[in-house]
Amino acid sequence: DCLEIEPLKNTEILLFGADFSIVRNDRSITPLPFLSLTEFASIIHESTWAIVRGEVSFITTIAIGTPFFWDMYKEIGGYHHEQAWEFLDWTRCDDNYRNIFDRLNGQIPWGLNISEIDSYFLSQSSRKKWSYKNLREELEKYIDKYYISL
Repeated sequence: DCLEIEPLKNTEILLFGADFSIVRNDRSITPLPFLSLTEFASIIHESTWAIVRGEVSFITTIAIGTPFFWDMYKEIGGYHHEQAWEFLDWTRCDDNYRNIFDRLNGQIPWGLNISEIDSYFLSQSSRKKWSYKNLREELEKYIDKYYISL
């Protein structure tokens, strides 16, 4: 199971903090070290789409609204199903997104390449930035469930 990172036509791929040995001599794939939050947010803001891993990257990408896939960190004991289901529900994603998400996160057998992910986002190009469920409203519902009103 792996993500094949191949060059995309007219696209620059930036890999942050990645295993640089996976990068072949291709000028369209650029390995970079971890960045400050400001630098990372600026790049995510200008990106067409992203694959993020950690929770800080996840929250930053959500706040900016850039379309993305979440390659979840696997917790001790394995994949966190409930968190994944909540995320997929919250994003209001379609079946194609769910399929790629499940494959990226090792829940179904897969071979996945960047061009497939790019094609998915191209098919969604009318959604330049994604709108998720309103985080404030969701938080209020959660707090209200414990009979504490804001």
